[in-house]
Amino acid sequence: MLGIFHKEDGRLLGCVGLQKTPEGPELGYWIGRDYWRQGYASEAAGRLVKLAFENFALPELIASAVTVNEASHRVLEKIGFSVCGTGEIYSRAQNCHLPVIHRRLKRNDWLRATGRAA
Repeated sequence: MLGIFHKEDGRLLGCVGLQKTPEGPELGYWIGRDYWRQGYASEAAGRLVKLAFENFALPELIASAVTVNEASHRVLEKIGFSVCGTGEIYSRAQNCHLPVIHRRLKRNDWLRATGRAA
């Protein structure tokens, strides 16, 4: 996990990271409620995707978001992720299973979409 800090005053806004899973490297992020809908998640997640594909040459990334989290789905769509399925996750905070939408972004698709394909 990497911290997301405000450029001007260094406030901690949230975190972003990649986690190794059986399905592949998974992108995750969290933004503090006071900083929602200000573009921080899109910027941080987009930069980590760029790092993952350009520096580490990972073939693909996955990400999931709770079905009702429309803002998170917009973030993932904005940075190029496509829906690849649905499922459930267990939420410790809510002590229940929640429906999620799974997404995937392939390196070659990202390279083409960002004009970096050879």
